[in-house]
Amino acid sequence: MVFQKYASHLRAKEYEGEKGLIQSSEGKKRVVLPETKIPVMIDPVKKTEYDELTSVWESSVKATHHFLSEADFEFYKKLVPAFFDHVTLYCIKNEQQQIIAFAGTNEGNLEMLFVAADQRGKGSGKELLLHVLEHSGVTKVDVNAQNEQAVKFYEYFGFETKSTSELDGFGKPYPILHMELKKNPLIEKE
Repeated sequence: MVFQKYASHLRAKEYEGEKGLIQSSEGKKRVVLPETKIPVMIDPVKKTEYDELTSVWESSVKATHHFLSEADFEFYKKLVPAFFDHVTLYCIKNEQQQIIAFAGTNEGNLEMLFVAADQRGKGSGKELLLHVLEHSGVTKVDVNAQNEQAVKFYEYFGFETKSTSELDGFGKPYPILHMELKKNPLIEKE
């Protein structure tokens, strides 16, 4: 309930009082992306869409993870599809029904959130984050410390760094920030 209020507060703040939610049905949620004013659905992902997710991951990582070596990029690219079955996945599709962004959660952790490079800055990452805050109870996220835009994005939405690992989960030299959602002082007043 707290996260639902928190997400509603953030959405209201972004839309200056206009609700982004249009309708909701059977696990789907229709929202209007703030930058484009285009209505889109937040849908659960089907296994048949995993190749599309991998393409979005590749586009997103190439646009945001300039610190990765080409060899490490290829290493992670081979592993990514194996993670999809271990998370609850949500996506946003464009008007042509192509996936443009997706998020994966597991036990209160946001395990992945990727937006296609040509869709960055248009609101789909924000809407997916708000969706998982409301519906998946997300309170934690791990972020590459070198991905400064992602760190700022999560900080804006109330996450703070609790600890740092100098190596990622595969022992590679990419420091990871372990972030947790802090209490929002605006909600505490309500």
